[in-house]
Amino acid sequence: MPGAAQLRQIVHADFNRSGGAGRDGASLLDADQRTLVDDLRSGAALTNPVAPTSTRALELLAEYNAVEKEKATLRGDVEELDSLLRATFESRTWRLGRRLTSLRRRGAAVTTYDRWQESRKKRRERVE
Repeated sequence: MPGAAQLRQIVHADFNRSGGAGRDGASLLDADQRTLVDDLRSGAALTNPVAPTSTRALELLAEYNAVEKEKATLRGDVEELDSLLRATFESRTWRLGRRLTSLRRRGAAVTTYDRWQESRKKRRERVE
């Protein structure tokens, strides 16, 4: 088995995903954030003042929150569509549903799709 020195000669440090430099993501932090991480590691954060969160960091957090909400909504939509498809194709009456859809086009019936759209609208209203 090669020793640590030999491994460092063979494996480039930038490709070491399991440890070493860059493991803590320090290159992604601004100066105040790096100071905070260092203070947390040393215990000085208990006595030193902490710099206020930057405007850009707050903007990024707001964007992240919006993306997470959208992902949750999309996951819900996918689950609903999966459920609708599963129910439609597991049912032996899917042909009847197709016939009702054609009647609806003539204004005569409410379809499963209409019920799904209504439940989707109600769920979105609850989320907001």
